[in-house]
Amino acid sequence: MKNLLYYTIAILFLATTACCHKKPKDSPTLQRVSATKVKCTHAMREYEANIISANSQNISFATKGTIDKINVSEGQSVQKGTVMANLKDETIKTKYDSLKKLHTELNFKLKRQEKLLRIGELTQKEYDKTEKDFNNLKEQYNLTASAFSATQLVAPYAGEIEKINVTAGQLVSPNQTILKLADTTQQMIQFNAFEEDANKLLTSDSLIVTFNTDPTTHYSLKIAKIIKDDNHHISVSATIDTIQHRKYSRKPAGQTKGIVTDAANGSYNHFFIPTASIYVDKKKKETSVWVVDVKTQTISRRKVICSKKSKSGLTEIYKGVKENEMVIDTQYKSLKEGQKVMIKP
Repeated sequence: MKNLLYYTIAILFLATTACCHKKPKDSPTLQRVSATKVKCTHAMREYEANIISANSQNISFATKGTIDKINVSEGQSVQKGTVMANLKDETIKTKYDSLKKLHTELNFKLKRQEKLLRIGELTQKEYDKTEKDFNNLKEQYNLTASAFSATQLVAPYAGEIEKINVTAGQLVSPNQTILKLADTTQQMIQFNAFEEDANKLLTSDSLIVTFNTDPTTHYSLKIAKIIKDDNHHISVSATIDTIQHRKYSRKPAGQTKGIVTDAANGSYNHFFIPTASIYVDKKKKETSVWVVDVKTQTISRRKVICSKKSKSGLTEIYKGVKENEMVIDTQYKSLKEGQKVMIKP
């Protein structure tokens, strides 16, 4: 019995010792990540540009009717007076054609009788009768011509068809936009830039543009308007001081491109990182990267503002990173703020 008690105590002691003894945890391992230094180049800022019309007008009929024909297409150049579309109205057209023929014949007869009257081969009474008939016809002709012209959509100036909003057979209302006509005699340059460049662009007196059709010739620009968007970019419109609009008309549409350069403000810093480094949050409309603190080996997420252009796997960043900072260049789902990492050699 005494031996049994000793055995029981010994077993309890061993069990208690085993329960109290905890196996030490393994030391946390650093996650190995791939990272790249932010590269910086120093060069003039260049912006891809397009030629746009300084003035576009919505063209419409003054009367209600059904579209008979659309005589133009989008991107087509037209001269002032070109009939771009017609309304269906066979009755007025037939009447107009008939009166136009009579008007031409009677006008010719009147001029011939005027010559005969001067040489005494025609009486004044005969001439007066022809003149009265012509004036009565002329009044009818002018009224009919006015009604007929209301069925024609005529270009008020030389330009280019930007957009057609209707189709043949469609019923249209007075003043409903039929098409949009750009005035190609008044052209501008439009380009997108970084928001922080706005002040430099506004104060620069040496903005120049070159075109892909003639890259050796430079044309000076004057900023006309700057519009900011929600993503730290600006849309810039500028007038061209010495452009020959016919030489650079947008035919074929969209093919004439330009490069705008700010020659006055010299070099800009251009920061590039691998496009794969950039995380895009579509809901928050934010872009960010993981930046590595090489001293503490910790990472932090940082918001960045990117260029809209990417080239050779690199994207230009104009705000959020500095030269020679290390950014993680591969997408890792497991990364957390403040996490320690080890950069792969």
